[in-house]
Amino acid sequence: MNTKERIDSSDSDLLLLYAHLERIARKKYLSDDYLKGIESHFDEYFRSIEQNPTGMESVPKLTLLNSDKWAKEAKITPQIAKVAGVDISENIPINGDSVLLRAMSIKTKNNSRKKTLDKIINIIIKYCPFQIKKSHDNIKGASPVNLAIALEDIEILKTMSMKIKKIKAMSKTEKIDIECAEGEIFQDTVMMAGTPLGIASLICNKRIFNIILKKFEQKLHLVNEKGDTLIHSMIKYAHVQPNKLEAILEMLRYIIDCKFEKEKSKKNKMSYSAVRQEDYRNQIKIMLMTKNKEELTPLQLAAKRQQFEIFEVVLQHEIYIPKHTNDSLFHYQKYDITEIETLALNDGVKGTHLENIKTEHHESVLEYVLHHRTDKASRFTNITPVKDVIKEKWKYYSWPFRIWFLMYFIFMGILSYAAVRRSQIRKSLGSNGEIQYSYQYRVTQDVYVTTVSFLGAFFALIFISIESRIHYIKRFRTKTSA
Repeated sequence: MNTKERIDSSDSDLLLLYAHLERIARKKYLSDDYLKGIESHFDEYFRSIEQNPTGMESVPKLTLLNSDKWAKEAKITPQIAKVAGVDISENIPINGDSVLLRAMSIKTKNNSRKKTLDKIINIIIKYCPFQIKKSHDNIKGASPVNLAIALEDIEILKTMSMKIKKIKAMSKTEKIDIECAEGEIFQDTVMMAGTPLGIASLICNKRIFNIILKKFEQKLHLVNEKGDTLIHSMIKYAHVQPNKLEAILEMLRYIIDCKFEKEKSKKNKMSYSAVRQEDYRNQIKIMLMTKNKEELTPLQLAAKRQQFEIFEVVLQHEIYIPKHTNDSLFHYQKYDITEIETLALNDGVKGTHLENIKTEHHESVLEYVLHHRTDKASRFTNITPVKDVIKEKWKYYSWPFRIWFLMYFIFMGILSYAAVRRSQIRKSLGSNGEIQYSYQYRVTQDVYVTTVSFLGAFFALIFISIESRIHYIKRFRTKTSA
């Protein structure tokens, strides 16, 4: 058998596996003998690759399993489907799915069928672990790992993590990276988080979160394509799924308070590593200070999306309360208010082009609160550091407002008198002897009325120019990001 014949034979063998998966997905009834036979068929196919990966029969199989182009172009023909016991009239495209991803995508409530699928998935992971990192060809990040997290399949995740750990132990150069989920198709779903840890956070499953963090050795402060950390993603998800808020809040506290590490140490009845604990704390600090592509930290995003509960939890973290003072009578807390209100103490500061961009797009928490409805804004302004900042600002800036009020009061008096003066009417006899009525103090004829009218027009133009300028300043526009 020449090389081309071997590839054609391998092509048919692999398509037959897809056809059997298609039968499992379509048929309502499948006998136990058939399901056992399918398990054996998959085991025989992948075991032969693992036993002799460089053999003449295995190389063509590996070539097809690794080929994204083949998965994109391959189709199950009616002839191959018939061998698997599936009746179709036209070709069924693979659509870029790896065989592992196709097996994991099949949903079933039948116990025996579910057990068979689990065994097939375990066989593929055991003998062809590189399938773990293969995403859908047309949907970036639709990988088996991310799908298992979304489906909350703990056993499959454990199997994957053990295989990845084994590969790392055997080879320092070979590793399996997990691709982040990207694209509009994931918008407003748990997959919008992108990173595996982010997805685990949005499903609010602590066991899966721990598996991804420790078994897959994922970093807490990783970001997705939008620059969002998992906390950014939790805020956005709570905004679009308000019924999930309580679960999101519990998961958020679990993460930023490092309860996952404390929980493990309590369970094992041993002290946790101080070095590892400090590493997690540092990662959380980085995560809380990270700005996404909107140039917003999680605290600013929570204010923008009107997520008061999340805002309060984040604000109580040690990064915003770096110092506590406690004695027998008083308890003091010092807050970092940098993000609550922008401070410009030195007008002569000159930054780089990058710094100027950051300054232009930076918006403080108070600026976002201005765009909220009164009932929502009051919740933010009543929280301790925000309330104190407003009080301090009022002490410092109250005098211009008081002067402005006094000027307003005087000007309204002047305008009122001018209006009364202009309304006065005088009588006169016309040339035909009829009584005629006219305004006694007209604009351009009376100095007082004319002066007040011009002043009113002048201040009106100033007010319109200010409002127009505010409208075109980017930082005062209300924006909603994905």
